[in-house]
Amino acid sequence: SGDLDRVAITSIPCGSEYTIEAWFLYPQPNSVGGNTLIRGASFDHQVYVQPSDKQLGVFDNQTGTLFRGSGFFMTSLSNGWHHLVASASGTSTRFYIDSGLVGTSPFKSSAQMSYIGNYQATGQQQFGTVDEVRIYNRALSAAEITARYNNNNPKVKGDLADVRFT
Repeated sequence: SGDLDRVAITSIPCGSEYTIEAWFLYPQPNSVGGNTLIRGASFDHQVYVQPSDKQLGVFDNQTGTLFRGSGFFMTSLSNGWHHLVASASGTSTRFYIDSGLVGTSPFKSSAQMSYIGNYQATGQQQFGTVDEVRIYNRALSAAEITARYNNNNPKVKGDLADVRFT
């Protein structure tokens, strides 16, 4: 616990497609800077919750357009553990919560993924309690996301990182 909780990983390139998967505990910490699940070393937050309205999306600071919302507000969630998936391909990122598609951000980051759980510079953007973070080098299908949620399947082809905190 603490303001600087994060995991630095060897930078993983986003490529043309990628998927980020994690279990997280809601509610998340209140943070003036938002909540960051995955962040690049220099640019972008591939999974970010905007502080003003708790909307889930992507923070695009590479091109200067900043927050790109998905239309899903985290405040609609019940307290407890939830499964989050961000599946990116083309020019967008689709977000799933508990296997259901909840929204799409009109942006797909091309920045490498370097930090899990918080923004590395200030430590003021904690995502909160997370577990079983996985990163894939392809976009998982809706059927694969549902199967992973229902069965908590083990590693699959394309797993680039599998970080467990329990």
